Amino acid sequence: LGYECAELEDPYAATIELLRRPLVYRVLLLSLTSLYREELAVIGARIAETDPAVAEARASNRDPLYWLGFDIATGLFGDPALGAAGNTTMGPGSLKIRNALVSEWTQKGFDDAVTFHHHRSYHN
Repeated sequence: LGYECAELEDPYAATIELLRRPLVYRVLLLSLTSLYREELAVIGARIAETDPAVAEARASNRDPLYWLGFDIATGLFGDPALGAAGNTTMGPGSLKIRNALVSEWTQKGFDDAVTFHHHRSYHN
């Protein structure tokens, strides 16, 4: 049928491959689990600037590593209307991201954000 598929772990490398061969690849499927933690953290931090309830929950601990974990999980589980993925369950991809966080405080921030966002209703 003329289809070709390439799987790359790095979303930037996948985008470069797509741009290098635009007539070969017509679609780029980007899995959320391949997004860098830093990108999720930026999304989560931006949501905390926009949503006072998220900002308050995040500020419950002043450790910057805690905030990093909180922001990453907010990027995953926060309000999709504000740019988050809006995940509703902790699947293997989210767990992989969480377990890759080496700091105890970063993991605690992640866990607390997951709990916080699970108590909110974003999907009506």
